Amino acid sequence: MKGKYLILGLLISSTTFANQLNLTIENAVNMAQKRNEDAQISGYNLKQAEKSLSRAYSELYPSLKIEVKTLKTSQNPALIGAAAGGGVPDYLFDNYQDTATVTLNQPVYTFGRLGGGIDAAKAQDRISSDANIATLSAIEATAKTLFYNALFYKRNLKISQESYDNALKNQRALRKRVSYGRISQNENLKMKADIASRRPSLVEAKRLYETSIYDLKSFLNIDEDVSVNVKGSLDLHKSRVKSTTQVELDNLIQISMLKNELDLQRATQEVTESNYLPSLNFFASYGRSLLNENFQSDNFLDQENISFGFALTMDFDLGGGQIYDGQISKIKTRVKELQLEQQKRKVKYSLKSFYQQYERLQEKRESLKDAVSLAQNSYKVALNSFSNGTISQTQLNDSELLLTNNKISYARNLLELELVSFEIEKIETTKK
Repeated sequence: MKGKYLILGLLISSTTFANQLNLTIENAVNMAQKRNEDAQISGYNLKQAEKSLSRAYSELYPSLKIEVKTLKTSQNPALIGAAAGGGVPDYLFDNYQDTATVTLNQPVYTFGRLGGGIDAAKAQDRISSDANIATLSAIEATAKTLFYNALFYKRNLKISQESYDNALKNQRALRKRVSYGRISQNENLKMKADIASRRPSLVEAKRLYETSIYDLKSFLNIDEDVSVNVKGSLDLHKSRVKSTTQVELDNLIQISMLKNELDLQRATQEVTESNYLPSLNFFASYGRSLLNENFQSDNFLDQENISFGFALTMDFDLGGGQIYDGQISKIKTRVKELQLEQQKRKVKYSLKSFYQQYERLQEKRESLKDAVSLAQNSYKVALNSFSNGTISQTQLNDSELLLTNNKISYARNLLELELVSFEIEKIETTKK
């Protein structure tokens, strides 16, 4: 019997453990990069770009065309027979044909079409590679942001609970004073009102924490029935921000993407402009034709055909479409050049702004940390003074509220430090 209870207990405990997840920042980032659909889509786009590059190179090799046909031909009037003055069999002009042809076509010189296509595919491959790195960096930043938001709201809930507990502590001190006859019953009602007013804040803090956990679970693709507990502390912030703002912009992944987009557009422009020019191809063809009086029977001619040579072909739109395409392509190239310069300027000033924010937040952190310590000591003194009847209830409540507000401000400052550092890390992402 005891053995049954032991097995039942183990099953219950293992089920409870399976539905709980203690999540660290490292776990959150790893799960996001493996489970998030954007990361998978980015990976597939990269594979697609690699295949497109191979496809562009394949245009350098010859193409082989195989064609098999069965057809019925009829000539009326038979001009050759009439010119020959008769004596030509009628089946030469009314017959069935079975033909098989193999044609080999090799580009010799395309005046930049093939080279431009390969350059475009290379640029697209680099863009996809950069986009994959940028996507993973953005996913990491989002995962960290959601994780630290959850840490903040967990801490906010703790602060709200401590504030509520302090209000109950104040009430116990008030009851002692009432028993000594040192304070009116009206003060007791005011204390109850103060406690009642703090209850909604505690409920709201719980709601915000639960929402932050829900958002984190959604992003990490965690089952709804799994209970997540974030592990870590905002106080453990370590500066990951460089002390200098001198960053080589061309090495940043988002700038690299725009440079590759410009390369892609330039290659596209080259291909568009090469459409003015002809293409030179070598071709070779071998075929056999069987002529039959009837369908698949009574063969009267077996003919072998071999041909090879060079072909210079050129297509030109007399309406000027190709000219307009070239002009449009040049405009697009100029737009890409301006976008690159614009983004460099934006990144430069964004980094400078984030660096300044980070420095100010660090300065503010020390002040807020001191403010929390002083408010904590002030509340202890106020509580003792209130118990002795030397200060009013309003003064005691103000002291406790100052402590709570300073704690929340300090926690928010720590959160903002993390969030700003994540933004800087995302902007400063480079190729590995």
